[in-house]
Amino acid sequence: MSAILLMSGLIFSPECDARIYKYRSPNGKVLFTDKIMYDPAYTLISKDVIPSSEPEKQSTTATAREKKFQSYIHQASLKHGVEISLIKAIIKAESDFDPDAKSRVGAQGLMQLMPKTARSYNVHNSYNSRQNIDAGTEHIKKLLKKYNNDLKLALAAYNAGETAVNKYGGIPPFPETQRYVKKVLAFKKEFEESE
Repeated sequence: MSAILLMSGLIFSPECDARIYKYRSPNGKVLFTDKIMYDPAYTLISKDVIPSSEPEKQSTTATAREKKFQSYIHQASLKHGVEISLIKAIIKAESDFDPDAKSRVGAQGLMQLMPKTARSYNVHNSYNSRQNIDAGTEHIKKLLKKYNNDLKLALAAYNAGETAVNKYGGIPPFPETQRYVKKVLAFKKEFEESE
Protein backbone atom coordinates (compact mmCIF):
# COMPACT_ATOMS: atom_id res chain seq x y z
CA MET A 1 0.00 0.00 0.00
CA SER A 2 1.38 3.40 -0.88
CA ALA A 3 2.50 5.94 1.71
CA ILE A 4 -0.18 8.35 0.52
CA LEU A 5 -2.93 5.92 1.42
CA LEU A 6 -1.33 4.78 4.67
CA MET A 7 -0.85 8.31 5.97
CA SER A 8 -4.44 9.27 5.23
CA GLY A 9 -5.46 6.94 8.06
CA LEU A 10 -7.80 4.94 5.87
CA ILE A 11 -8.87 1.43 6.70
CA PHE A 12 -9.98 -0.69 3.75
CA SER A 13 -12.51 -3.47 3.65
CA PRO A 14 -11.82 -6.51 1.48
CA GLU A 15 -11.47 -5.65 -2.18
CA CYS A 16 -12.13 -1.96 -1.57
CA ASP A 17 -12.20 0.25 -4.67
CA ALA A 18 -9.53 2.93 -4.04
CA ARG A 19 -9.93 5.93 -6.30
CA ILE A 20 -7.42 8.77 -6.06
CA TYR A 21 -8.39 12.25 -7.19
CA LYS A 22 -6.04 15.18 -7.79
CA TYR A 23 -6.88 18.86 -7.31
CA ARG A 24 -4.68 21.93 -7.78
CA SER A 25 -5.78 25.00 -5.77
CA PRO A 26 -5.49 28.52 -7.20
CA ASN A 27 -2.33 29.08 -5.14
CA GLY A 28 -0.68 26.01 -6.73
CA LYS A 29 -1.05 23.60 -3.79
CA VAL A 30 -1.87 20.06 -4.88
CA LEU A 31 -4.38 17.89 -3.02
CA PHE A 32 -4.80 14.16 -3.44
CA THR A 33 -7.91 12.57 -2.00
CA ASP A 34 -9.54 9.16 -1.96
CA LYS A 35 -12.98 10.73 -1.46
CA ILE A 36 -15.27 10.41 -4.47
CA MET A 37 -15.33 13.86 -6.05
CA TYR A 38 -17.89 14.90 -8.64
CA ASP A 39 -16.41 18.38 -9.01
CA PRO A 40 -14.78 18.68 -12.48
CA ALA A 41 -11.85 20.51 -10.85
CA TYR A 42 -10.76 17.08 -9.51
CA THR A 43 -9.07 14.59 -11.83
CA LEU A 44 -9.32 10.84 -11.26
CA ILE A 45 -5.72 9.61 -11.45
CA SER A 46 -5.92 6.10 -9.99
CA LYS A 47 -8.46 3.32 -9.60
CA ASP A 48 -6.94 0.32 -7.90
CA VAL A 49 -8.16 -2.55 -5.80
CA ILE A 50 -6.47 -2.56 -2.42
CA PRO A 51 -5.96 -5.79 -0.49
CA SER A 52 -7.91 -6.08 2.73
CA SER A 53 -6.52 -5.13 6.15
CA GLU A 54 -7.95 -5.41 9.65
CA PRO A 55 -10.79 -2.87 9.85
CA GLU A 56 -11.04 -0.37 12.67
CA LYS A 57 -14.57 0.86 13.23
CA GLN A 58 -13.59 4.27 14.61
CA SER A 59 -11.34 5.17 11.68
CA THR A 60 -13.87 3.97 9.12
CA THR A 61 -16.62 6.02 10.76
CA ALA A 62 -14.45 9.15 10.83
CA THR A 63 -13.62 8.69 7.16
CA ALA A 64 -17.28 8.28 6.24
CA ARG A 65 -18.16 11.40 8.22
CA GLU A 66 -15.36 13.38 6.61
CA LYS A 67 -16.74 12.72 3.13
CA LYS A 68 -19.95 14.58 3.97
CA PHE A 69 -18.13 17.85 4.62
CA GLN A 70 -15.52 17.82 1.85
CA SER A 71 -17.21 20.49 -0.29
CA TYR A 72 -17.80 22.82 2.69
CA ILE A 73 -14.14 22.48 3.69
CA HIS A 74 -12.96 23.29 0.17
CA GLN A 75 -15.29 26.28 -0.08
CA ALA A 76 -14.08 27.67 3.25
CA SER A 77 -10.45 27.07 2.26
CA LEU A 78 -10.84 29.02 -0.97
CA LYS A 79 -12.90 31.80 0.62
CA HIS A 80 -10.58 32.45 3.57
CA GLY A 81 -7.20 31.32 2.22
CA VAL A 82 -6.67 28.62 4.84
CA GLU A 83 -5.10 25.26 3.97
CA ILE A 84 -7.51 22.36 3.64
CA SER A 85 -5.20 20.25 5.79
CA LEU A 86 -5.45 22.76 8.65
CA ILE A 87 -9.25 22.95 8.51
CA LYS A 88 -9.50 19.16 8.51
CA ALA A 89 -6.98 18.88 11.36
CA ILE A 90 -8.95 21.28 13.54
CA ILE A 91 -12.22 19.47 12.81
CA LYS A 92 -10.58 16.10 13.52
CA ALA A 93 -9.18 17.35 16.84
CA GLU A 94 -12.30 19.23 17.88
CA SER A 95 -15.13 16.86 16.97
CA ASP A 96 -13.75 13.93 14.95
CA PHE A 97 -16.10 15.08 12.16
CA ASP A 98 -19.21 14.78 14.37
CA PRO A 99 -21.52 17.70 13.43
CA ASP A 100 -23.57 17.20 16.61
CA ALA A 101 -20.61 17.39 19.00
CA LYS A 102 -21.01 19.56 22.09
CA SER A 103 -18.31 20.08 24.73
CA ARG A 104 -18.82 20.30 28.46
CA VAL A 105 -18.20 24.07 28.25
CA GLY A 106 -20.75 24.59 25.47
CA ALA A 107 -18.65 24.56 22.28
CA GLN A 108 -20.74 23.28 19.40
CA GLY A 109 -20.50 21.52 16.07
CA LEU A 110 -17.67 20.40 13.84
CA MET A 111 -15.19 23.16 14.75
CA GLN A 112 -16.54 23.50 18.30
CA LEU A 113 -17.60 27.14 18.18
CA MET A 114 -18.37 28.83 21.48
CA PRO A 115 -21.71 30.68 21.29
CA LYS A 116 -20.02 34.10 21.56
CA THR A 117 -17.57 33.25 18.78
CA ALA A 118 -20.39 31.91 16.61
CA ARG A 119 -22.36 35.13 17.06
CA SER A 120 -19.34 37.24 16.13
CA TYR A 121 -19.28 35.47 12.72
CA ASN A 122 -23.07 35.70 12.23
CA VAL A 123 -23.62 31.98 12.74
CA HIS A 124 -27.29 31.38 13.46
CA ASN A 125 -26.94 27.65 14.04
CA SER A 126 -23.61 26.13 15.08
CA TYR A 127 -24.91 22.70 14.13
CA ASN A 128 -25.29 23.82 10.53
CA SER A 129 -22.12 22.30 9.12
CA ARG A 130 -21.61 24.85 6.35
CA GLN A 131 -21.96 27.80 8.75
CA ASN A 132 -19.79 26.10 11.37
CA ILE A 133 -16.92 25.29 8.99
CA ASP A 134 -17.03 28.73 7.39
CA ALA A 135 -16.97 30.53 10.75
CA GLY A 136 -14.32 28.26 12.27
CA THR A 137 -12.11 28.75 9.21
CA GLU A 138 -12.60 32.53 9.30
CA HIS A 139 -11.75 32.47 13.02
CA ILE A 140 -8.48 30.56 12.59
CA LYS A 141 -7.58 32.90 9.70
CA LYS A 142 -8.13 35.89 12.00
CA LEU A 143 -5.96 34.29 14.68
CA LEU A 144 -3.19 33.50 12.18
CA LYS A 145 -3.21 37.13 11.09
CA LYS A 146 -3.18 38.38 14.69
CA TYR A 147 -0.21 36.18 15.62
CA ASN A 148 1.80 36.84 12.44
CA ASN A 149 1.08 33.38 10.97
CA ASP A 150 2.49 31.63 14.04
CA LEU A 151 0.37 28.49 13.75
CA LYS A 152 1.12 27.26 17.28
CA LEU A 153 -0.04 30.53 18.84
CA ALA A 154 -3.11 30.67 16.61
CA LEU A 155 -4.07 27.13 17.59
CA ALA A 156 -3.46 27.87 21.27
CA ALA A 157 -5.76 30.90 20.97
CA TYR A 158 -8.37 28.79 19.15
CA ASN A 159 -8.34 26.37 22.08
CA ALA A 160 -7.74 28.54 25.16
CA GLY A 161 -8.73 31.98 23.91
CA GLU A 162 -6.73 35.03 22.89
CA THR A 163 -6.73 36.41 26.45
CA ALA A 164 -4.81 33.37 27.73
CA VAL A 165 -2.25 33.50 24.91
CA ASN A 166 -1.72 37.23 25.43
CA LYS A 167 -1.46 36.82 29.21
CA TYR A 168 1.29 34.19 28.97
CA GLY A 169 2.98 35.65 25.91
CA GLY A 170 2.79 32.29 24.14
CA ILE A 171 1.14 28.90 24.48
CA PRO A 172 -0.51 28.89 27.93
CA PRO A 173 0.78 26.34 30.45
CA PHE A 174 -2.47 24.41 30.30
CA PRO A 175 -1.93 20.69 29.62
CA GLU A 176 -5.11 20.53 27.51
CA THR A 177 -4.00 23.41 25.28
CA GLN A 178 -0.47 22.07 24.92
CA ARG A 179 -1.85 18.64 23.93
CA TYR A 180 -4.32 20.29 21.56
CA VAL A 181 -1.65 22.20 19.65
CA LYS A 182 0.48 19.06 19.23
CA LYS A 183 -2.54 17.00 18.18
CA VAL A 184 -3.69 19.47 15.51
CA LEU A 185 -0.17 19.80 14.11
CA ALA A 186 0.11 16.00 13.90
CA PHE A 187 -3.27 15.69 12.16
CA LYS A 188 -2.33 18.51 9.78
CA LYS A 189 0.85 16.69 8.82
CA GLU A 190 -1.10 13.48 8.15
CA PHE A 191 -3.58 15.29 5.94
CA GLU A 192 -0.73 17.05 4.09
CA GLU A 193 1.04 13.76 3.47
CA SER A 194 -2.12 12.40 1.88
CA GLU A 195 -2.07 15.20 -0.72
